[in-house]
Amino acid sequence: MFKKLTVTGLAMLFVMGGAFCLKAEDKAAPAEKVAVQTKKIADWIEVTAPESAKVGETVKIKVKLTGVPDGCKLAGDMHFFRGPSYGGFLVWHRPQTVKAGKEYTFKYKIPEKEGMSSVGVLFYYGKKGGWGNKEKDAWFKFINIE
Repeated sequence: MFKKLTVTGLAMLFVMGGAFCLKAEDKAAPAEKVAVQTKKIADWIEVTAPESAKVGETVKIKVKLTGVPDGCKLAGDMHFFRGPSYGGFLVWHRPQTVKAGKEYTFKYKIPEKEGMSSVGVLFYYGKKGGWGNKEKDAWFKFINIE
């Protein structure tokens, strides 16, 4: 009897588990696709970022480099815009040490700024990573703010 009960119990668990899985899948919302843009903004840098974002969201920006010497520091400072006009500095990201063949990810949480319509990132690199020691810089524009 115990053997029969165990087999029956397993069969019931299987059926109930299957029904539960079907219900969970039915309730799952489809994943929202984020439109991305990829731009080669200078001879040394290609950037992939979302086309738009919302205040409070964290955006991920991927960077590929060409010809930047190993050991340099790559930095990216986010700035905001009000329409076509520059609004000001917004958020910085700690510089990353460059290694050949590596892809870099920069994450920024977008804070609220009155009248902000878009953001851009000023990427630059140099041996020490500071703006005063930069060798080259390039603007990535724009991520529209919804």
